[in-house]
This record gives sequence, C-alpha cells and structure tokens, in this order.
Amino acid sequence: MLADMKGSAENIEDATSQLTEQELAILRNKQPLTDAIVLRILDGTMNLAMNFFAMYSNIQELPSSDELPYTFIFRMALCAYIHALRWRVAGGAANALPERMRNDVLYVTYAAYALCFEGLLSNDGMANEIHDNARSLLELFTKYARKPAG
Repeated sequence: MLADMKGSAENIEDATSQLTEQELAILRNKQPLTDAIVLRILDGTMNLAMNFFAMYSNIQELPSSDELPYTFIFRMALCAYIHALRWRVAGGAANALPERMRNDVLYVTYAAYALCFEGLLSNDGMANEIHDNARSLLELFTKYARKPAG
C-alpha cells in the first residue's frame, strides 16, 4: 500500500483542478458553499466513482443515477474527493510523506464505511471532518433521488 502512495500529490491536483482559486479561497475560509462548488464536488466525485467502477472487471453495468449514491463505490469516491479537496485547500500534498498518505487512505475508507451506517466513532479530526462533510453532501445529493428497490 505504501508503494501505491507515489503520485498521490499529482492525483490530488488532477482530481481538484476544476476548482478556481476563488472557490478554493471560499473553502479555505470555511464560507458557505456556492452552487458552483457543490456541482464541482459532485462532478469530481462522479469522475472518481467512474474510475473506481472501471477497476472492477466483475461489474457488468453501472448503477442507475438513482442507485449510484447508495453504492459503496460512490461513497468512497465522495470521501476520497473531499480528502483531495482538504489537501488542495491546505496548499497541496507535494511534501506529504507516503506514510501520511497511506494513513489518510485508511481514514477515507473508514469515513466511507461509516456513511453506510450510523456514523463514525473516531477521535481523529481529519476522519471526522471527511465523514461529516461527506454525510452532508450525500444528504444533499440524495435529497431528490429515488430510493433503490430492496
């Protein structure tokens, strides 16, 4: 896993490249999100989710738009995108050690799993922040989506 962390800084930069400096400043200053920022987060999450789905050769067809937010892969992509934004807002991850990025991936995974359940039990500030932000955005993204059957 540690060897896979090479290139993390570039991946973070690429994933969040749609955001303007003005939008990053809004995030940095913890101001209310604009509709444009929310749409960029959704778009970035969708791009990551499609990449994650492509990694699984046993998936024959993609879930419908109504089912997508209820999949673990989408929730993982959402948490991963929020993690990438967190680093981008802080100035980037170019100087982050691979060990730090590996630990971050674990916290992102915990946050994604917690979105499938009642919440996250952790004392880690970053994990809780990712989970809380992801939960809020997921509620927004699913507000008008039909619940999947079953």
